Amino acid sequence: FVMTGGSIHDNQQTAYCGTVSVSGENATFTMQGGSISGNTAQYGGGVEVSNGIANLEGGTISGNTATAGGGGVYLYTGISTPPVCNLSGTQITGNKSPSGSGAGIYACGANLYMTGGAITNNTCGTAGAGIYAYAHEYYNNNIIEISGGTISGNTLSNSDSGTAIAVYDDGKKYTNDVRLHGAPSIQGNIYLYGARENPVSVTGALTLSPAVDIRRQKAPEAGDVLVTYAA
Repeated sequence: FVMTGGSIHDNQQTAYCGTVSVSGENATFTMQGGSISGNTAQYGGGVEVSNGIANLEGGTISGNTATAGGGGVYLYTGISTPPVCNLSGTQITGNKSPSGSGAGIYACGANLYMTGGAITNNTCGTAGAGIYAYAHEYYNNNIIEISGGTISGNTLSNSDSGTAIAVYDDGKKYTNDVRLHGAPSIQGNIYLYGARENPVSVTGALTLSPAVDIRRQKAPEAGDVLVTYAA
């Protein structure tokens, strides 16, 4: 499915998730223009991707609501192959998850590659207003790789931990891998919490303006590592 214009708007999804649902290992959704707006679902108010591929190249995903998580985009592993989201130009803005996490993007066992586009002015109740990455025992590893684009203006209603990105690990089989390089604009903070607070990896030349505040849930201890750098 290639979307080059038009709009998908004001739908009420009463089932589990996804106004636009991309499901299956060979399923691909490419958004080059148009808008997905004003939709509501439990997860993935705008777009839900399970095991398929979403190429978000243009257009807007805005004003959508997810009651549980992923107001704009929800990525999760339903079977062994992780879903892939390539964000290069789409504007993900003004989405909400009032009682959940990941108002912009919620990733659970997914590969998210952000080279452009924007995740802005999204609002949620708990964690990860821009991006929420959840390493869950039943799904898969998360790879969140950010080398361009803008994350800004995202807010939480109950705290300020993870306004840009929140990374949660339940300490079981799977982990989170957050990678930064290039010249992205990230405004807000990155929050690491859960049983394993895996550090953020700087995997190449990185220019950040402004600087990014990286926080952890636990009190600092000797030997803590919040950031690792490629040799």
